[in-house]
Amino acid sequence: MNGKKHVVLIGLPGSGKTTVGRLVAEEIKAGVADIDAILTRKEGRPISLIFAEKGEQVVRQMEAKEMEAAVANQPAVIAPGGGWAAQPGALEAHKPSCYFVYLKTRPDTASERAAPTGTRPLLMGEDPVQRMRDLIPQDAAAGGGGGRPTCAARGGVVKMQPFAVDERLRRGC
Repeated sequence: MNGKKHVVLIGLPGSGKTTVGRLVAEEIKAGVADIDAILTRKEGRPISLIFAEKGEQVVRQMEAKEMEAAVANQPAVIAPGGGWAAQPGALEAHKPSCYFVYLKTRPDTASERAAPTGTRPLLMGEDPVQRMRDLIPQDAAAGGGGGRPTCAARGGVVKMQPFAVDERLRRGC
């Protein structure tokens, strides 16, 4: 990869991975790979239907396959699905070729952003804000208290508010 790495945006559903991914890719003049969009295009239906029909385990396998394909290409900005980083070994497997940026977002904010589309399978149910809280990494700096593995504790993850990404890029970080 000529010393260049991919930028992989991770965070809650609704944290801004797709939107920030496009902005970052434009700023650094790189391609963008939105894994949910790739799966939606290949399957011909939204992620929520793929989840409903095939189950989360199959979707995670599909995500892993598309991540491998994206990482095998030229360095780009990659926006995986909201649950990809929590899968065992996902971050570790890609550390040599990727920089990880965790888009820290409050659960109520992420839920509000995700609610209008109604396509976020991890948020289906009675209380999407509580579901978001349950998805937050168990890291005091990230807000603490959720049931997912801690992305930041695995190392190599930069935590940022989505609005701060653009400012860091302008400063050359």
